[in-house]
Amino acid sequence: VLDELFKNRAEFDTISSIVAKCTELTELNLDGTYLDEESISFLCRNLSSKLQKLSLYTLKVTDQDLENLVFKCNRIMELNLYRSSITG
Repeated sequence: VLDELFKNRAEFDTISSIVAKCTELTELNLDGTYLDEESISFLCRNLSSKLQKLSLYTLKVTDQDLENLVFKCNRIMELNLYRSSITG
């Protein structure tokens, strides 16, 4: 779990590095990281398909991001989108 990696702000370079280097990642908690829209979109399109637990609490995840995420990560068992930007 990488939830301690970010304390305040996560940059796109950090997110892309995690995605590239952590191909066996099964859990990720990004609560309160203040990811920008570019980072969130990249993350949702490129996370490991082995991911099973993901928390994006309070992040501005869009409907399109969610669609990309569930297509890419079809093994997700636990997904926290509380206070996200999802409309449906």
